[in-house]
Amino acid sequence: NTAYHAQPSKSVTVTFTDNYALSSYSSTSYYRYKWCTSSSSCGTSWTAITGTRTSTQVSGSITTPSTTGVHYLWIEGDVKDNAGNYMSNSTNIGGITSTSYSTRIFKFNIDNTAPVVSVSSGNTSTYTYLKNGSSITITITDSSYGFNASGGYLSVELWDGEDPVASGDLTVSSSNSGITTKTYTMTISTTVTHELKVRISALTDYAGNAATTAIYLYYIDNTPPTLTLGTPTNGTV
Repeated sequence: NTAYHAQPSKSVTVTFTDNYALSSYSSTSYYRYKWCTSSSSCGTSWTAITGTRTSTQVSGSITTPSTTGVHYLWIEGDVKDNAGNYMSNSTNIGGITSTSYSTRIFKFNIDNTAPVVSVSSGNTSTYTYLKNGSSITITITDSSYGFNASGGYLSVELWDGEDPVASGDLTVSSSNSGITTKTYTMTISTTVTHELKVRISALTDYAGNAATTAIYLYYIDNTPPTLTLGTPTNGTV
């Protein structure tokens, strides 16, 4: 069954449309909804869908529940056109019996938890020292319903001091859509000693919750320690 993803207390637009004319379109009692946590029973309390009404269309806004988790949106309407055709019930989610009042049930995953990005051997407030050949592992985790493959990506930028030296998008591909954890590994490949910043941003889940942008600080050091003798000076003893 198809599931929709949304944040709590967000607006959802519902539209009933007929190419020619909707019968009894002026009455608010013909179009109504309710939210429940069950797809099989939902009590008897309905709320009218109010909003824009024309002879061919009824459109209104519904607010998602304020609590997270799985919720079911029940929509009912005596939706028929002037020729007597009722709205088809063939694509119901939940298998509700079709009647003159066509009831549709839509599953919603209400989610307000953003993906979390973690970086191995990294810190956002103090420098981590690495050398050529070291690896940085980036792990993204969404504890709820997974990442959004449609435009979802992890943006990585490398900065040498105050100047960007490289950038790229670690794409969350369609084959990874819906998974809750993904790991990427970057290998440091430079023989130059310098400051390095890794800035990570631009990742969302299905409900639109965005991961927090973070900058991780590194110092690439390829110079080994040296040994010198102080006193006594060579040749004086």
